[in-house]
Amino acid sequence: MGRTATEGVQKMDTSRWRSIALVGALGAAITVSATVLAAAPRVVSATISPSPVASGGTARIACTVADDDGAVKRITGVVREATTYKFTLARRPDGTWTTTVPIPRQTGPGTYHIDLQLIAADGRVLTPTPGGHPTIEVVVGGAGSPAPSPVPRSVAPKSESAATPEDSRFQTYMVPMRDGVRLATDVCLGAGPGPWPVILSRTPYGARRKGLGQGTDTYVVVAQDVRGRFDSEGDSLAFFDDGWGEHQDGLDTVKWIRAQPWCNGKVATVGGSAGAILENMLAGANPPGLAAQFIQVGAGSLYHNAAYPGGVLQERLVHGWLEGNRFAAHNLELMAAHPFYDELWQQVDSVARIKQERVNIPAVHVGGWFDVFTQGTLDSFIARSQIAPNQWLVMGPWPHGMKRDVGELVFPPNSVQVPNQMMSSARFFEHWLRGKDNGVDKTPRVTYYVMGACDEPGAPGNEWRTADSWPVTATATEFYLGANRELLPESPAAGSLKYDYDPARPVPTLGGGNLNLKAGPMDQSKLEGRADVLVFSTPPLEKPVEVTGRVMLRLYASSSAHDTTFMAKLCDVYPDGRSMLITDGALRAACRESLSSPSPLEPGKVYEFNIAIGSTSIIFNKGHRIRVDVSSSNYPRFAAHPNVWGEGKPQTATQTVYYGGTHASVVILPVVTTAR
Repeated sequence: MGRTATEGVQKMDTSRWRSIALVGALGAAITVSATVLAAAPRVVSATISPSPVASGGTARIACTVADDDGAVKRITGVVREATTYKFTLARRPDGTWTTTVPIPRQTGPGTYHIDLQLIAADGRVLTPTPGGHPTIEVVVGGAGSPAPSPVPRSVAPKSESAATPEDSRFQTYMVPMRDGVRLATDVCLGAGPGPWPVILSRTPYGARRKGLGQGTDTYVVVAQDVRGRFDSEGDSLAFFDDGWGEHQDGLDTVKWIRAQPWCNGKVATVGGSAGAILENMLAGANPPGLAAQFIQVGAGSLYHNAAYPGGVLQERLVHGWLEGNRFAAHNLELMAAHPFYDELWQQVDSVARIKQERVNIPAVHVGGWFDVFTQGTLDSFIARSQIAPNQWLVMGPWPHGMKRDVGELVFPPNSVQVPNQMMSSARFFEHWLRGKDNGVDKTPRVTYYVMGACDEPGAPGNEWRTADSWPVTATATEFYLGANRELLPESPAAGSLKYDYDPARPVPTLGGGNLNLKAGPMDQSKLEGRADVLVFSTPPLEKPVEVTGRVMLRLYASSSAHDTTFMAKLCDVYPDGRSMLITDGALRAACRESLSSPSPLEPGKVYEFNIAIGSTSIIFNKGHRIRVDVSSSNYPRFAAHPNVWGEGKPQTATQTVYYGGTHASVVILPVVTTAR
């Protein structure tokens, strides 16, 4: 689904719209009211200021909307006489809708028209009239002053009232995007004669000057607030304006940078978390001149790696991040309206896009085994390395950032000492931006940390390794679920186990790949005694077992519900009984065959569910046990499914897990047996 105002418009009752005419006089704000049918979403009033409206300048537009049902989620506008000027009004806490728009330049006094559209959460244009959309007719008072973009203004340090000579290197631009919305962009010029290569970071967090740091003598450093955030104009719809859709803000920004006299034509990007996602989105747009990327802990596909892995909402991640960072409410509403992988989510699937466009941009991908975006980092690296050998991967035993103490374990000091200088973005950029032969291209393509038992002197693992590709060579080794809660090397006699899943009493989240919950390996034993958690373990291992790669569970199960979820965890059980979570995953039952075309269950029927538990690299030490936990909830990491298909009250579901015979549930571990 695109985000243009007219795409996907369905035929509907058109009687609810009425035209708005705004005629302004010099020296007065413009106010209008409109008459429409009762209870229909409608623009009640609109103002434009300042007056007179100057040609080539900017104007502030504010609208009040009568919308009893809360149907309006966005208001967009197009300047009819200059269709490159498109903009979106943002809803303020007081209920008004506002934005600042550039005024098309005219040779003298005259008028132009802004067509408004009210947009629903699913992207529908709400009830246009046969005669057209509501229109603001603006009287322009004269030629006015020149447009301010992209003329820079110096930025003084916050602690001083004026810029020092050193600070003269810092400038701020309001950079226009293709629809006329301007993004606040800070620039720190290099020292000495230019032009220079450019390092770009884009952020939704408003820390542009912090992103610039102290600048650099050999590069221009650019930091930008994304659309609708902090000093940038427009409506904030997280990540959807930053790729290859209607708005392509990342691409437009790179084009603008390359057109500046201080740029030598080469641009690199750097970012972490949301900044890394923005980098992935930019790569999907494949802009000319993008020479290198340093991408740390970011999702590749926002559906598969962030919002709905396995078709299950990552509730705490999605709600916590959007609400905690005060994104407009329509962000959550839009995601809730699209629980399955559809055209909307294809707009933010950089992995699929990169494959399709054969994107060939050198990049370093950094991730952690306990990060919320572990699989996203791996998916991005795999997709891009299949196109060209100019990709590098670093995977450490970290959550969403490099640290030794993770969850309830502390890894050795070497866990934050990455070999091969692969955490040096400076070295990477020297090679790809400045052409320095510093050995970057000869560095092993994959550097990864193999975890081992903590606090067990002499335990194997807890070491860095390198490889030429990912995944590394491993043997898919099957461990079957058995009657006595065992993991067995051979399939047992057929049987089944039952548990009841009550969405009002979900299994609480305890560690794992989280962003705004405590992350990492935590002891699950306090949860494993619950009646709604099935636990399957090997006997104590007679020798160490290395598991490196993606872990899968092929689960045969039935449910009394028409839809539900199944969850699985891989744990390392220490001799003292601690059951330390290594990785976990989830699957919505209706998505068992397709994340795009869900289908309900037939209650009581046995189905095959393939659950991606996650990717890891760990050596289970001698005397430890390998454990798999199966349940139907992990809240609030994942949303608690109500056990209904469509509308209905939450209900308790009886889940039956089958083992042995023709329904042999099995966990498949990528076991590495090659001597090292």
